[in-house]
Order: sequence, then structure tokens, then C-alpha cells
Amino acid sequence: MVYSSDIARAIDAAHPWPRWAVAHEVRDAAGFEARRSADAIALSLWPSHGLHVHGYEIKVSASDLRKELNDPRKAEQIAKYCDFWWLAIDKSTANSVVMDDVPGSWGVKVFDGKRLRVERKAERFGAPKPLDRSFVVSMVRSQLEHCSTKMVYRSEIQSIIDDAVEAAKVRAEATGELEMKGLRKQLAEAMGWIDKLHQETGINLREDGIAFDRANFWETVKAGYALAKDGAIESRRKRLEHFADDLDAAAAVLRQVVARSNEVAEAVA
Repeated sequence: MVYSSDIARAIDAAHPWPRWAVAHEVRDAAGFEARRSADAIALSLWPSHGLHVHGYEIKVSASDLRKELNDPRKAEQIAKYCDFWWLAIDKSTANSVVMDDVPGSWGVKVFDGKRLRVERKAERFGAPKPLDRSFVVSMVRSQLEHCSTKMVYRSEIQSIIDDAVEAAKVRAEATGELEMKGLRKQLAEAMGWIDKLHQETGINLREDGIAFDRANFWETVKAGYALAKDGAIESRRKRLEHFADDLDAAAAVLRQVVARSNEVAEAVA
């Protein structure tokens, strides 16, 4: 969408300082005497360029343009001070213009999204009215207001908003990707522990995770961890080893007794 402020900025670009001075929203007189206003007045500041005055009426809708063309005499209130008078319109509005409906002396410039291009040249008015003091004051006031406020254009504001939104999206995507990367790493580590548990105990949580008794399983795990932590398992292992040694010694004694009994029996016989 094209705003009138976009075309206003294009008018500034087409009339750069110091060759030109541009005033926006110029009223036809100072104070309460004003009845009409021009969207822009461009004054040539170099004598070599003729010191001409160009007036601009900006239109960004077909209906607004039609109202202007239906009563072109309203523009004369300010156009009478100008050497040239222009309609500055956007491309979509230009498609609705029949050039025969535009007063013959008016020029037409079309905004293509970046700059103004001349669609029809303006004819120089033969004898523009000399600038009176009230109109000059109005121009100077508008020009100074324009310079002091720097005219914050709606398109510039929208551009800043769009850039901020895009930057936020990029940050959100980057943050989300980092979080997903961390979650994927944690999941991989958890699945590694599950596979290790399967190898060591035969418990397959990938397939049997729902079937086995979870409460008893975790109680067993906690009990095993507690035993391992306080050294009870190692202590019992050593006691069992000693008991096995004792059993071996007792078996050896029994074998000796049996052998000696056999020898006595044979001697008696």
C-alpha cells in the first residue's frame, strides 16, 4: 500500500537541497485567512534554474483524484502563485486516470514505489501571481515545521516495525533451535541408559516399559543402589567366599575319614 507520505518523500528526493526548498502542507495564507492548501511547494533556489515555483497535489485514491478533477478551480487558489502545477499519484491511481480529464496545463507524475516519473509534462503558466506576504509566511512556516519534525513517514514506521518483528522471529527460531538441540541431547543420553540397562539386566524398557511392575522395579533399583552405596554387597560376597572355603575344607576332611574307614574295613576282613 502506498501512503501520501511516501509520495511526499519522493517529492523531497526529486528536489534536493541546496538547489531546492520544499515545504509541505502549505496553506494559501497565514492565520485564519487560509482556505486551501497544497500538499507540497518546491521552490528553485538557483537563478540558473529559473527560480521557479512548483506546486503539488498528492492523490493516492481514485475517488480522491476524481473529486479534484471534478472541480479543478479549487487548486487555483494556490496554483495561481506557481509556475508549474503537478498531480503526484501512485501507480494504481494512475490506472484510473483519463489524461483528457486532467486540465491541460497540469503535469502528472507517477510514483513507482521508489521515485516519481513524469507521465505528462506540466505547462508553464504564463503570468503567475506575485507571491504576497501572507502566502510567503505560510510557506516559510510549513518549511520550518517540516525541517524541525523531519516528517516521520508512515512507511518508515512500518518498515521499523517489520524489521523488529523479523528480528524477533529470527531470535525466537534461534532460541527454539538451541532448546530443541539440548532436548535431543538429553533424550539421546536417556536412551543410552535404557540400552545399557537392557544389556546388563535383560530389562528392555523400550519394549516392556508398560508391561512390568514399575513400582517394584524402582524399589528394587533403589534397594540395590543403597546396598552398593554402603558396601553391604561386597561384605556379603566376601562372607560367602569364606563360607565356600570352609565347605571345601570340611569336604576334604570327610574324604579323608571315608578313605581311612575303607582301609580299616579291609584290614579287619
